[in-house]
Amino acid sequence: MAKSQRAKDLKKKDFQKAKLRVGKKKAAPNNATDVNFKSKALVLSTQGIGQVKGDVVTEKNLTLTDLLQQLKHYSHLVRKEALVGILDLQQMYPDRVQAHLGPLLDSLFPLVLDESRGVRRNLVALLDVLFAAISAHSMSPFFERMHAFLSASLTHVNDYIRLDALLLLDVWLNRYPQAASERFDEIFPLLISMLSSDVVSRNAPTKAMAPARGSVLLTGPNRQLGQANARDAVMTTVLGLLRVAFDATGPANPQASRGVLPWHDG
Repeated sequence: MAKSQRAKDLKKKDFQKAKLRVGKKKAAPNNATDVNFKSKALVLSTQGIGQVKGDVVTEKNLTLTDLLQQLKHYSHLVRKEALVGILDLQQMYPDRVQAHLGPLLDSLFPLVLDESRGVRRNLVALLDVLFAAISAHSMSPFFERMHAFLSASLTHVNDYIRLDALLLLDVWLNRYPQAASERFDEIFPLLISMLSSDVVSRNAPTKAMAPARGSVLLTGPNRQLGQANARDAVMTTVLGLLRVAFDATGPANPQASRGVLPWHDG
């Protein structure tokens, strides 16, 4: 009987609830899990275009990173203002801007196909200023990419884009004539195609003979490229290309007969 009473006392002690005293907190159970933790942040100084801070900002307090992001904005007005901001940075901090030449040109070249004429004109004026400060050696890795976008714009279905592409080609001929002359065989046919239209002759002697194909001068007010001033612009660029192709001793300077490229704000 005594043994049975002792077992009951031990069992009661194991599950006995401790009484709380005034002013003391409840003790945590022995099997409680501590969920508190501490963390520390590790800050590393980085280099790159995303860290252009400090004094390298525009009057609107925009960094080069901000401006490159705005070049992808849906509004053409924002894209135009971004190009103006990049021009400001280039004039104030040319070394800092040119240190990120690769990402900068990768963002600028596609704008030659932009639907807004104001954006395209601002782009050409910016590249003219930028190319004036960059040597041909530093630009050599980017000539192929510029040539690709230039070819796409010269063959675009929009006549206005094709005409504005002539302005970029003029800048290339004037700033880097040697590089342009090396691509004469690819560029010259594109310019000729802007002056002519492919036709199919239906006056074949026999049905067995295929119709003759040829080209005629593109004229007429229905096409922008068919107007006289557009043909003059194309011929001016053709003349500049021929000049650098057969005389690579100096710049083509096709703008001498066309006038200085305006900084178009409209």
